[in-house]
Amino acid sequence: MDNDSATYHLGELLLNHKLDRDSHIEAIALLTPLAEQWWTDALFLLGKAHEDGLGTRRHLPTALSYYRLAAIDPAPYHLARVNDLSTKMGEYEKEQADSLYQQFLTQHPISQSQQASIDLTHGLRLLHEDDRGRCHPREAIPYLERAALTGENLALEPLHQACTELGQRVDAAIWAQIALEDKFYFLPTGEMEISLASLKQGFSEAEQALFEHRLDERRAEIAANLSAASNNTP
Repeated sequence: MDNDSATYHLGELLLNHKLDRDSHIEAIALLTPLAEQWWTDALFLLGKAHEDGLGTRRHLPTALSYYRLAAIDPAPYHLARVNDLSTKMGEYEKEQADSLYQQFLTQHPISQSQQASIDLTHGLRLLHEDDRGRCHPREAIPYLERAALTGENLALEPLHQACTELGQRVDAAIWAQIALEDKFYFLPTGEMEISLASLKQGFSEAEQALFEHRLDERRAEIAANLSAASNNTP
């Protein structure tokens, strides 16, 4: 039914849980269009297919190029695979991998919306507990901000949350205000309104002035990015 998520999971199952070559070839056929749309986990699985020779010939430079493309989303397992495979390869193979990497970027340039989605994914990852039970809201904010400023409205509430946790009251209020103004904001529980009112009530005159100035800047940047994205749409 042209559901990309279902297509990805089917490709993953065929690649990882089937033993016959025909299933692996089908998996590659399913995952390749998703990889070209910058599904980074699809890129990662194509790297695995070429590293292990599943449905295709084993070719480490191609595998490394796919792993590097996947690592544009800097998930720990993406970065670890790039590092682990790189240590096993000679300079000539690495040069081949770099050439394939650049070729993919030329043929399938990443769009603003695709980069925003990747930034959102990593920002949310940093907000949640890692394998050591730690969260990293300070590191999450730059990724979430980039996503929000390019129109990814799902970044707005996590941004408000991260800024609130870190005591960044002005920024927390800005993202709450923008979330409430966004016509696609779909969680009108009342909590955001209450949080915004509480934050603004505690502002000094200087904080209120800073809030208004930064809010205007963020609104203008979002509008400019959305306009640019619209103009670049075929």
